[in-house]
Amino acid sequence: MVHNDLKSRLLALAGIAAAVAAVLAVLSATGSFGRARDIEPARLVQGPPVAGAVEYSVGPRPGQYAPDFVASRLNDGTPVRLSSFRGRPVYLNFWASWCDPCRNELPDIAALMRDHPDLVVIGINRGDTSQAAMAFLQSIDVGQGRKGMQFTEAVADPRDTLFNAYQGLGMPLSIFLDKSGRVVAVHNGQLSRDKMEEYYQRAVAGTLP
Repeated sequence: MVHNDLKSRLLALAGIAAAVAAVLAVLSATGSFGRARDIEPARLVQGPPVAGAVEYSVGPRPGQYAPDFVASRLNDGTPVRLSSFRGRPVYLNFWASWCDPCRNELPDIAALMRDHPDLVVIGINRGDTSQAAMAFLQSIDVGQGRKGMQFTEAVADPRDTLFNAYQGLGMPLSIFLDKSGRVVAVHNGQLSRDKMEEYYQRAVAGTLP
């Protein structure tokens, strides 16, 4: 009797373990594992026409127009659309809490933003939960005796939809756009402050390498 009861319990536990494994597999496959429930996956969208351009190419390389997208804000899940910032220079920065070069680069990005208030910096997080990502940003020493990194917009890319669309090879990934939304610079890996300034000036002038 005791033997049968123990066997039944073991079978029940095995069933529960199998069910949990199945749920985790689904979450992993759909990109939902590790992200907050209010954070929707980023998605690519059809961008608006480019003013004054009859023919143009959309893509992540210099000279092409950046793929438009909608992504959720980390703090409240509300949507942000890239093309809504046309008319201003834009810096797309892909980062994650597990990326040490990202941490090292963020104070320089904060300094760049202080020096150039016209610049839109969209920080795109790869894979962290919204809570973990926000906590990481709050831990960053941004200089001038202040802590807490504040992008113009901090958004989530839980399935790497945007990272893949922009053909990222390393982390962090930096992409600068001119005021029309055209890519003027792409850099895989940590950027120096001087390089950030160079790419910012290129974005303002709309010049290609």
